[in-house]
Amino acid sequence: MPPPDQRKTYAPASSLEVFHTGGPIALSRDGKLVAAACQEAINVVEVSTGKTLHNLPGDTEPITALAWSRDGKKIFSASRSMRCSVWDATTGESVRTFKAHNTPILHMTVDPSGTLLATCSADRTARVWDVAKGFCTHAFRGHAAMVTTALFHPDAKRLVLYTGAHDGEVRAWDLRTRECVGSMREHTSSVTSLAVPTASKNGSEKLLSAARDRVVHEWCSKTYKRLSTTPTHEACEGMAALDPRRARGMIGAAAADAKPDAAYFVTAGDKGIVRIWRVGSAKPIARGNSLKEESGLMTGGAHDGDAEGDEAAAGSFTSLQLNANGDGVLAVTGDHRLLFYGPDDALDDAGGGAGSIVVRRELIGNTDEIIAAAFLPGSGDEEEEEEEADVGQDGDEKRRKRAAKTKKRPRALAVATNSALLRVFDPSTMACTAALPGHAGAILSLDASVGPNGECLVITGSRDHTVRCVLYTGPHTTASAW
Repeated sequence: MPPPDQRKTYAPASSLEVFHTGGPIALSRDGKLVAAACQEAINVVEVSTGKTLHNLPGDTEPITALAWSRDGKKIFSASRSMRCSVWDATTGESVRTFKAHNTPILHMTVDPSGTLLATCSADRTARVWDVAKGFCTHAFRGHAAMVTTALFHPDAKRLVLYTGAHDGEVRAWDLRTRECVGSMREHTSSVTSLAVPTASKNGSEKLLSAARDRVVHEWCSKTYKRLSTTPTHEACEGMAALDPRRARGMIGAAAADAKPDAAYFVTAGDKGIVRIWRVGSAKPIARGNSLKEESGLMTGGAHDGDAEGDEAAAGSFTSLQLNANGDGVLAVTGDHRLLFYGPDDALDDAGGGAGSIVVRRELIGNTDEIIAAAFLPGSGDEEEEEEEADVGQDGDEKRRKRAAKTKKRPRALAVATNSALLRVFDPSTMACTAALPGHAGAILSLDASVGPNGECLVITGSRDHTVRCVLYTGPHTTASAW
């Protein structure tokens, strides 16, 4: 048995945990929290640290829809069991449960006043609920297919609900008369997103709709006639209208100043690229890097069927939504990564006023299997002063000596998962600080060492039959390899 003074018990200082396994994601109004589906449960995650604050238990059925209240104090959820739940976002306690539809709910949204909740279901209906009292105020029937998305008009005085269906139809419903006042039938595939471009000229009288038929339509919300069509050349999984004043950094000063009254929107879909468009334009005015190019999925290589499926998920987006300030977006990938996009602060208008879209922050919802991990030496280690008491061996001696010891804690942890990306985490928060591409297959092994000049070297071996040596210089490391 070791001496008593050598016994120690350890408690985890931080941990890398699964908080999202697919399904809906909802960003709070202030952008500080995100609610993420994790099988039948819901995790409330702090964006700045990646820590799970609350785990909201489920009913054994997967979560199908999520929404935040306008004040950020409540979370609305729906599962495949047709049960809707209202949660207290501060305490994580259940406030109310009720059955909203006869089939699973596919989408939920809250009106601008925060008093109404709309639910869309596979039973081809949309319902509106009183948030405070929990009763149904409207039941809209008329769609011939599953209702996939809904949007209240941002002007609370308009009292109009827009809905989109799986067959491509978009409808407008008057909450006062409880009647359908418009039907728009130009899409040929499932409608995924609706938006009102209020920042543009007469934008409150227009509606944008995106679908998997690779186009975005602009509609007049008075006549419900199509005004224009923008081809996006990909199945849109998410679309949001942009205010050129708030999103100036992503749109670009030149484009925003050239047509300040135009309608702008951002899309993300199966090609894995976040792109910004001007309504009626034939090509995007700004775009981010492709997920497939960043993760090395374009370089080819022989893989099995499971690997190809993983790569397809890693290279596509499943949803997109604006952040709190309107100057960035949250895009969710098929392999459960939450990518927060925004403008590149390193660029300015001196470069011709071009827009920039870069990943500002990344949260890993599910790392799948962790194959290897290593602390990175010399990665900007931080020094920590710790005071220890030195007690004299003489039992009568009451004098205590305090000496300061300097410890070094690594600030970077390299992790290999079932991915071609080498991910680096901050051990104190377990937030992903870098995702380095280069391999064409999953990384199977890694090690770290100090180079001859004190630099940090990371060696990785991959299923693509290659070994790479990466020079790690910090969170903004690019893939420098030999």
